[in-house]
Amino acid sequence: GLEIDATNGKFADNNGGWTQVNTGTIIRFNVARNANVSVVAYSSTDNFEITVENGIAEILCTANDYLKTINVTYPVVIDKNTTIDLSATGAKIEGTTGSYEGLEIDATNGKFADNNGGWTQVNTGTIIRFNVARNANVSVVAYSSTDNFEITVENGIAEILCTANDYLKTINVTYPVVIDKNTTIDLSATGAKIEGTTGSYEGLEIDATNGKFADNNGGWVQVNAGTIIEFHVGEMAEVKVTAYSSADNFQIEIEGGLVRIIALANDYLKSISVTYPTIFSNTTIDLSATGAHIEGKIADYEGLTVDATNSKFADNNGGWTQVNAGLVISFFVEEGSTVTVTPYSSVDNFEIYIDGGVAFIEVKNNDYIKAIIVS
Repeated sequence: GLEIDATNGKFADNNGGWTQVNTGTIIRFNVARNANVSVVAYSSTDNFEITVENGIAEILCTANDYLKTINVTYPVVIDKNTTIDLSATGAKIEGTTGSYEGLEIDATNGKFADNNGGWTQVNTGTIIRFNVARNANVSVVAYSSTDNFEITVENGIAEILCTANDYLKTINVTYPVVIDKNTTIDLSATGAKIEGTTGSYEGLEIDATNGKFADNNGGWVQVNAGTIIEFHVGEMAEVKVTAYSSADNFQIEIEGGLVRIIALANDYLKSISVTYPTIFSNTTIDLSATGAHIEGKIADYEGLTVDATNSKFADNNGGWTQVNAGLVISFFVEEGSTVTVTPYSSVDNFEIYIDGGVAFIEVKNNDYIKAIIVS
């Protein structure tokens, strides 16, 4: 799994339990995000320059040496609701740095020590760091006051700074409910009544401080101007509402996985829908009998977005789909995919490219398609 460039070097078993690696040798391999790469060398690790960038680890040998192992490690990432128990740590880190259960402790100017009383003593200046996933919320249970701890979460790293001597019982990591698949949130009979305050309903956070979110007992939820509805979604989610008067009465914003629906006028809601695009991988999209007829418009077909504004995408009832010049078909594909078509006349009638995970098929001349192949 290693790619070895020994054009100007050497990578060879020395029959003594090591691999000889000479100056100029480059070793490359693929790693996931946050990988840490190190080596065990015979002479010195300083003879190896290690870089990790864009998912590729590269080890450059700068002086003749021998390698025993290449080590790839990943930090512990707390990616689900977790309570880190500090009631009996057995830890004693003071005037130095250390680690405990996935936590990195910097007590160079502080203290992180079990007090044998069911708490961990954490003195001023102590810094606790650990890795978390997106949208993590971090809190602590402190003996004196949580105000003695400054908590920040940025770029996947949670940091807890102790600003006054105190004791910790637990560190708590929680995550919001994330709607990560096609879902319709039914609001036809909520039983909810949130007005002049905040509240929650089925994973939705409702801010009706200056509005109203209430079941009208008629199969709709009354949502007055100023009401804000928030919830979390995954990447590429599309959110729509079914409103009594007009969907234009609701402003929908999605940023960093957080959806915010703001009522701009009094209206009623029947449902909120969350949809995700189909992502194709190693599959054949059969167009031999589509039954489709898309002409002079943009429409969706089985996960494909078909732009036939100035063209045609239509079943010819003969086992092919007619595609005329000017047609553009787009769809999502897994990273690293290739896309081809099975045409009636010639593949030269199609320009195919992938940009940012989206495949585009542009029809240059009238033809017919039997299938689209994603591999």
